[in-house]
Amino acid sequence: ASCLVKLAHKLTALLVLGNCVVLSGYGLLARQRETDMFERTMERDTYLAGSTLLATVETSWKRHGRDEALQLIGHASDRQQDMSFRWLEAADLAGTALEPEQVELLSRGKRAFERSQGALHMYVPFTPPSGETGFLEVTKDMSSDEAYVASSTQLLLAATLATIAVSAVIAFLIGSALVGQPMALLVRRVERAGA
Repeated sequence: ASCLVKLAHKLTALLVLGNCVVLSGYGLLARQRETDMFERTMERDTYLAGSTLLATVETSWKRHGRDEALQLIGHASDRQQDMSFRWLEAADLAGTALEPEQVELLSRGKRAFERSQGALHMYVPFTPPSGETGFLEVTKDMSSDEAYVASSTQLLLAATLATIAVSAVIAFLIGSALVGQPMALLVRRVERAGA
């Protein structure tokens, strides 16, 4: 009888293990999907803020000149809580963490993103009405956003562990009730009949 109960427990343990693998895989995929979506959203928001400011800077540069346009970038940066803006000349790019491939993108008039020190940096090339091409750098502080992703990951992990624990308890109870007890009763009857 004890062999049959052990067999029922082994089968239940395999069922719970399979459940653990499936739920863990789902949790990892869900976390990766949420992180990817979050990063795309941050890039989009950073791009929209930079593009909006750049349109205003272009108008200001045409009407009032370089100093007024750069002052506008400074004012915009002062008003934002988790985002800052600054103007970079081509020589200033050497002081950034941009990779050579990203600098190449900028030279072809495309934007480039770079992540470092808990921030997302976006660089947008802009050729002013007078002067050489420069770059608007938009920096988005990611610390609060990363904290959100971390708490979301913790909630997902807690939900996965709770689901595994509940399914393990239910599987062991059902395994004992539906397999273990009837098998033990059958073995006792066979032993009595044999006696």
